[in-house]
Amino acid sequence: TKHHTTERGRAHARMKLTITKLILVSLFSLQFYFISKNIIEYEKIGMEMILRLQDFRSRPLDIAMRIASIFGFEFFIILVPLLAWWGDRRLTQLGAHLFVLLLLILFLVSCTKVVFSRPRPLSVSDKIGHYGAEDKIEFSYPSGHAWASSSFFFLAKSLKGPQYWVAAILMCSITMFSRLYFGVHYPHDLVAGLICGVISIILFTFIEKFLEALFANVEISSGESKGDRRRRLFLNWPNMVSLVIFAMTSVASLIMTEDQRRRQQGLVFVPYCLMGFIISKPFIPVLTCESSKFRLMRMLVGIPIIFSLYVLFRVTAISMRPLLSVISGAWLFAVAPIIFLKLGLTDTQH
Repeated sequence: TKHHTTERGRAHARMKLTITKLILVSLFSLQFYFISKNIIEYEKIGMEMILRLQDFRSRPLDIAMRIASIFGFEFFIILVPLLAWWGDRRLTQLGAHLFVLLLLILFLVSCTKVVFSRPRPLSVSDKIGHYGAEDKIEFSYPSGHAWASSSFFFLAKSLKGPQYWVAAILMCSITMFSRLYFGVHYPHDLVAGLICGVISIILFTFIEKFLEALFANVEISSGESKGDRRRRLFLNWPNMVSLVIFAMTSVASLIMTEDQRRRQQGLVFVPYCLMGFIISKPFIPVLTCESSKFRLMRMLVGIPIIFSLYVLFRVTAISMRPLLSVISGAWLFAVAPIIFLKLGLTDTQH
């Protein structure tokens, strides 16, 4: 009886939490709708704020704000491999989940921007200093950097600790301000991006918990412990979500025009990067590592390749970007771990 009472209490607490999250999603969605409905008015107000900020621009501040802007997307080029290659099973799992979440966000950002097709402030006013040619081409609403930086809240929730929440708030804040400072986004772009990011994380967490519970009840095969079966299947659920995102992105790419795909390169990167991830998934070795020396050597071997692929993606011809995206997805979770194994940068293999 005591056990049943405890279970009912837990079920009741889970139900209350679910209802609370659904209410939050509804409220945030209404806020996004309200911003979208009054977008022209907000752009006029936001332009005044951006032009005032231009009076304070200086070379040192430009450098500081460029570094701050990295936390929107580029920082994850280091963070995801760091988690995936650290050699801890839990962190590898977190890296895979973060990777899928970021690609989902990139897909949703690209589609939403194409739907609204709002020009960036620096392409509207010549009073805003130069930032980057590609950033001038892309659409403004909502902010992709604000949307992606909300992933820090997903990490804070997963790592569990007040220091991670403080870091997440700080990262989001400086990223959003840097985008406003350079005039690549209006204030309402940033607010809308953050709102969408929080909604994405809440829904992604629902999927995560549902699939974890689903895989936990899968029948165990002979000769395999329940714990091993559960871990193996749980590591595979990002593959299922990846297939869904891949299908949605492929359909969206077919529907959209060449100019829209050129303006939002996420529609090129996401499906092909997922293709590399999905194709290579069966070959991924799970490598444990407790040696700091091995961990450092993994980063020295793997991260320069990731950066090289990112730079090539930004500067190469559009026709080459699908191939680079496939290589990126495969390198991160399959090719690099296999190389680490061949080089002996592991304690044990599972």
